[in-house]
Formats: sequence, C-alpha cells, structure tokens
Amino acid sequence: MDKFYHAIKNAYEGQFYAVTEFSLDDKDLPVQICEQYTLTAKDGQNNEAQEVFDRLETLKDLVAKGDVEKLAPWKEDGSFRAITFDRHLFYPLLDKKDESLPFTWSPMLFDYTSHTQSSEVKFVLDLQSYINTPAAAELLKDYELYLLRNADNKYRGLGFALAGNFYPDFLLWLVNKETGQQYLTLVDPKGIRNMNHDDAKIEFYKEIKSIEAKLDHSDLILNSFILSITPMKDILNNSLSEEEFAEKNVLFMVGNGTAYLGQMLKKIFVQ
Repeated sequence: MDKFYHAIKNAYEGQFYAVTEFSLDDKDLPVQICEQYTLTAKDGQNNEAQEVFDRLETLKDLVAKGDVEKLAPWKEDGSFRAITFDRHLFYPLLDKKDESLPFTWSPMLFDYTSHTQSSEVKFVLDLQSYINTPAAAELLKDYELYLLRNADNKYRGLGFALAGNFYPDFLLWLVNKETGQQYLTLVDPKGIRNMNHDDAKIEFYKEIKSIEAKLDHSDLILNSFILSITPMKDILNNSLSEEEFAEKNVLFMVGNGTAYLGQMLKKIFVQ
C-alpha cells in the first residue's frame, strides 16, 4: 500500500518537474541553506560548554570574513571539528568525533550511527582531499564544482516519492566553464548492508534519467549515485559483483582511498 501511494504521488508530482534558475539571494530557495547554528550546553555542563563557545567566537569572525586559510586550524578541536570546504555552498560544516562534547547544536547536518563512521563526513572530507590531486585537476580543469547538503524534508529539500520519499544527502553540481553545461548529481553516502540490490533508492539511477528526458533541457544532465560505506563482503544476501554494482551507480567508499570519486566523476561525464 505504501509503495502504491508513493507511485501515485510521484505520478502527480512528476507533472510539475521544471528547471528553475535561482541564486543564493532568493528569499525562498528550493533547497536549505544553513544561515546559522544554534549551540546549546548539555545539562550540568554550562562551564565546559562556555569555554568552547568562547573559542567559537573567533571561528565565527573568521567565517564572516571568509578567511578560509585561517579557518584551517579549526578542522579539529578535541571532539569537535569545523569542516571548511569552500566548494560547499556554506561552511563550516560542524562535526563531532564522539559524544563527549559538552554541547549540542542544530541543525545537525550529518547522520551518526553507533560503531560506524559517518558516511556523509567521509564523503565531504574525501572530496575535499580528492579535488586537490593531479588526477582531479586534470579531470575537472574545464569545470566548476559545487556541493550542497540536501535537507531531508519536503519543505526545504529535494526529494522523490517513487524512491520511497528519497532525499539524497548531497547535491553535486559540475558546470562547464565555457559552455555552461550543468551536471546535477544526487549523491547518497550510506550503509547498504541490509539493502536489496533492487531497492528503490538504488534503482533510482534509472528513474532520474527518465526525469531528465521529461525535462527536455539539453544543458542539464541528471544522475544519482549511492556511495556505500559498507564493504561489499558485508552486504547480506548479495549476488552482485562490484562491477555489477557500479553499473547501478553504486560505488564503494572503502578499500581504495578516494578512487571511488574519480570513478563517479568519469561516469557522470559519459552519461
């Protein structure tokens, strides 16, 4: 019944897909831009939290000035980390290494599960590292690259009903500097240990091309990728090879450094 409902919803919403130009100055963006974080001390830890808050005032001033180089030392402060990635449409992206911090914040942009690394954090850090490599410089020499954390709700995020109300974690834009050709790729880093290879979120790599065809906008290429933080050997009831997963735009984030990012970008440019 739930799948039927989402199919009907998708058929209805599909009538209204359109390509719209917007800028970060627009009052009602179709995506969520984090304008500020709200930090709250945990119960009984006001003094400890205030010590960190005082240091964060310096971080706040540097962000306001857009001084990316001076933000580098803030990449780690104990269990707290401010990820400064100038290709992301806003920064810093706040991250925690564990639960020992004396404060919380909102919005919390990354998902955390016990005993596992945040796949979203790994993706951002890997991409930040990868784009500074000679291989990436050659591959992307004709392109501008932009990244945005997608909101996970229908009010400020980009989602798709047919794939089980799928809100991919990131929107990745590649724009050709000369022609203006745009490649918008939906990127969802996640664990897939319990996912079937025909899961709607995986199969969405085909549906997104149908949406692209309906838009009939030759300057926009759409793609969808699942980036698995689960090693292939740990996937339950799996009958596919790594190559067969790659054909479905499922790439593995572990075991070979940032090679999966080069693989993804090359697939984007040929689709």
